[in-house]
Amino acid sequence: MGEVYRARDTRLGRDVAIKVLPESFAADADRRARFEREAQAVAALSHPNVVAIFDSGLYDGTGAGHAQLYVVMELLEGQTLRDRLAGGPLPVRKAVEIGVQIAQGLGAAHARQLVHRDLKPENIFLLEDGRVKVLDFGLARQTPAAEASGATATAALTDVGMVLGTVGYMAPEQVRGQVVDARADIFAFGAVLYEMVSGRRAFQRDTAADSLSAILTDDPPELTGSRPDLSPALDRIIRHCLEKNPQERFQNVRDIAFALEALSGTAVSSSAVAAVAAASSRSLAARLTPWLVGVAVVGAAGYVASGGLTRQSADAAGVTYQPVSFESGFVFAARFGIDGRSVVYSADWDQQPRGVFVTSLDTREYRPLGFEGSDLLALSRAGDLALLTDPRVTAGNPYTRRGTIVRASAAGGMGRPELDGVKFADFGPSDTMAIVRNDGRRETIEYPVGQVLDEVPGRLSAFMTPRVSPSGDHVAYFATENGGLRVRIHDRAGTKVAESRPFADWWSLAWAPSGEVWFAAVEGFGRQTAIFALDTSGQERTIYRAPGAITLHDISPTGEVLVSFDRGTRRIELVEGDRAPLERSWRDEAMPVAISDAGALLLNLIGDSGGPNGSVHFWPPGQPAPIRLSDGLGVALSPDGSQALVATGDAAKMQLAIVPTGVGLRRELDLGGDVGVGGAHWLPDGSLLLLVGGPDGQSRVVRAPAEGGAPVDILDRALVADAIGAEVSPDGRRIVVHGVGGALLLCDVTSGDCRPGPTLEDGLQVSAWSADGAALLVYSERPGPLVLERLDPTTGRRTPWRTLTPLQPAVSGVRPLLVSRTGLVAYAYRRADAQLYIIRGLR
Repeated sequence: MGEVYRARDTRLGRDVAIKVLPESFAADADRRARFEREAQAVAALSHPNVVAIFDSGLYDGTGAGHAQLYVVMELLEGQTLRDRLAGGPLPVRKAVEIGVQIAQGLGAAHARQLVHRDLKPENIFLLEDGRVKVLDFGLARQTPAAEASGATATAALTDVGMVLGTVGYMAPEQVRGQVVDARADIFAFGAVLYEMVSGRRAFQRDTAADSLSAILTDDPPELTGSRPDLSPALDRIIRHCLEKNPQERFQNVRDIAFALEALSGTAVSSSAVAAVAAASSRSLAARLTPWLVGVAVVGAAGYVASGGLTRQSADAAGVTYQPVSFESGFVFAARFGIDGRSVVYSADWDQQPRGVFVTSLDTREYRPLGFEGSDLLALSRAGDLALLTDPRVTAGNPYTRRGTIVRASAAGGMGRPELDGVKFADFGPSDTMAIVRNDGRRETIEYPVGQVLDEVPGRLSAFMTPRVSPSGDHVAYFATENGGLRVRIHDRAGTKVAESRPFADWWSLAWAPSGEVWFAAVEGFGRQTAIFALDTSGQERTIYRAPGAITLHDISPTGEVLVSFDRGTRRIELVEGDRAPLERSWRDEAMPVAISDAGALLLNLIGDSGGPNGSVHFWPPGQPAPIRLSDGLGVALSPDGSQALVATGDAAKMQLAIVPTGVGLRRELDLGGDVGVGGAHWLPDGSLLLLVGGPDGQSRVVRAPAEGGAPVDILDRALVADAIGAEVSPDGRRIVVHGVGGALLLCDVTSGDCRPGPTLEDGLQVSAWSADGAALLVYSERPGPLVLERLDPTTGRRTPWRTLTPLQPAVSGVRPLLVSRTGLVAYAYRRADAQLYIIRGLR
């Protein structure tokens, strides 16, 4: 392809790599234009597992017309995977670790419609710190003729001595000269993974022609005999990647990454699983051993999401898994149909608007019932649907949605509105209903409607997913308590008869024929979910452990369990003016909390990849990846991006510190007592405005000197209903908060004087002040076009400011949305995939 030089970027003071491409590229206008487009697309990826491109251009230093195309890339220190494989096969666990990172890099590219088409060990770089980079995206694409044939393109770039090495990773459709898509990369990925664990190439033969024939007709040699430490589950992943027919492969490389991540979190070695089974033949591990060492780890974590498990699978203990949905998108709720042979569910599929669907278990076909924009809440024994229409959010939190319950027929047609301000609902016998309702003054769980079983004051979100027992004698639901979640069971008189231990997260519940409540929940750190059972005497037991997130939707009268295996990622995008968004996602779970005037982002990373205490990252503009600043959570970023406010500890004992984003020392802040901070703003004089929320729900706005000292309230606490999310004007003189009466309050930072502002519609959020300080910038978290409006704080009049188009379709809602004083916009939204399955045989 050309020559690569180590170079020095004197303007930014960093070492880079410059690839200089042949003059023949520059002489062909079409080839040059295509190269530049692809370089721009790869540069926009900004993914930690893809080599970063900083610049590209055309250089004619001689003036003689001998122009050269060049790209400026990040300089990598390490070795290629080909160099590493010269020493033989890799340890299985290391191969899985590298495979996950390759798949994540490919997944980011495929999301941008970029297909590599020349993935091989030479194009995979292993950095000295353990990170993996995929090189040379799209550079094998040459001409319109080559676009249709990966084989032609690769051959054009490869001399005779290199043909065998490249041909060995082509997909069959490439060999045939057919149009290829991302599934060709999946085939190549399988060949690379095979080579990492076996130490030999999957399709290498004596000649290039024989190798091409092997790709079309032969399966690679078996792996399990040569590697006793290789689990059948990993072997199945590799084989599924190497299917000759692209329709039978994994359809999404992100699903492979998820499957490998799940595999690395369980027993990679079949001998290790056998040891567990031998230790206790009656344990859950023993009952699921054939599944763990075979299909189940992949089925639960990878095949499930990709639709790759296309027929019913079973383990030796009689547990079977039947796929129900096959689309790409997220399932909100699902219920067994009254006929026992259908499933009704609401989903947000990529290719169509959110709605309610029904599928037959006999034909696997589905049809829409309509009800666009609605979520399914419940299905009665008479076939009526309880739907949540026009879902809105309260207190800026999308998990506290509420809306209008509409009762409709599963046969379709118009529904009848019944109740407003409802979050969840379920049908009991005779169409009685249990609901969770929030009217802004209190949240209640009621069964039947009007009879309160439990309540909390204010706008707090406390209760989730009530389910009525088949007899109608009990209601089970999730309840928050001191930051944890418990399953509670109440009888019809309102008496609490049982309660589970606390859990870290909830994934819904249902009543089993045994009379127990089965629920999916997370016990501690991470997203590994298990299904537990709780009976009315308070006895609790474990039913099933999943390698990732699993939502329990329903249980049939015969004990069939309807679940979805879920995988969620958070996307972050940065927009400057009218330019296309630039992706700034990081490890799938980073959350943006602040933006500087220059577009630097402060990110919080929590969950599996952020560590048990979370971590704070700073992403400077123009850099390929963020910089880790500290443990804990980021709270605020100074306008110039030079300082970050970081919180460590928990709400009961929070410690604050100012951490420099560049050179400098961390400085702990002594605020003269425990302060639970939910947000902050830097003022022009260097002091901080802290937005404080107490355990009683009381919000405060306090001012604290940057050098430390006791904070001082600047607003009357009796006026402020919610300070979290408050915004300060560019000049630091005014702050907007939510007042007790529901309207916004516009307050003077110095004097504390406040005057009422407009009342926001449900779902409308304040993002920032406009740069001129004359208006508030507001947006809606509801699904639909992402429109930023200017809100006049005096008149309440709204006028459009900017319409944003996220890179991914079917965005369910944006949160948060940040605007810098210079007009740069950053926002985050979740992308989730969920596939419905029926599990039979769980006890």
